[in-house]
Amino acid sequence: MTHRISDLLVSHYPCSAEFIADVLRWPLAEVKAELAKMERRGEIESRVLVTYRLSEEGENKCA
Repeated sequence: MTHRISDLLVSHYPCSAEFIADVLRWPLAEVKAELAKMERRGEIESRVLVTYRLSEEGENKCA
């Protein structure tokens, strides 16, 4: 599993756990667990991406 994830990260970096699970057709929980192990071993680094969108209240104020 680690080797296939590493191959995917090389060709599609950066990517989410959801993307990896979808491409490899593996359960998301298993992918997340394997990514956590890889990070603890220092093989990969994780980053958190924060996205913002307008709330319904904000949409109503803009309309």
